[in-house]
Amino acid sequence: MKMRTLKMSMVVLTFAAVSAFGQGEPINGRAELRSALASARSAADHARIALYYHRAAAEYTQKQAEEQQIAAKWQPQYGNWTKSPNPYRSAANLAAYYGTLARDARAHAAEQDKLSSN
Repeated sequence: MKMRTLKMSMVVLTFAAVSAFGQGEPINGRAELRSALASARSAADHARIALYYHRAAAEYTQKQAEEQQIAAKWQPQYGNWTKSPNPYRSAANLAAYYGTLARDARAHAAEQDKLSSN
């Protein structure tokens, strides 16, 4: 339920940003992001960057949920297993990693949203 609400929030934010600023092309990679960050001057530029970060956060959140499901599947069998490789530990570590990436992307998006509203 919580994941569904988060996904719907991201969709609403995306459409709001696109409709409010009439943005051009979305940012599609790190190289484009670096150049957009270096040349951002207007509110529309910052909104375009924020949209990139919102999309990245949604993607990382989805990957985190997938890894959590995989970890839950492996936990009964490998939860207390100390040998390596351990599929449960691998999935749990990936879920934590994606959670960190999602949190960072949301923080960057909030910063860019703040800059776009000024």
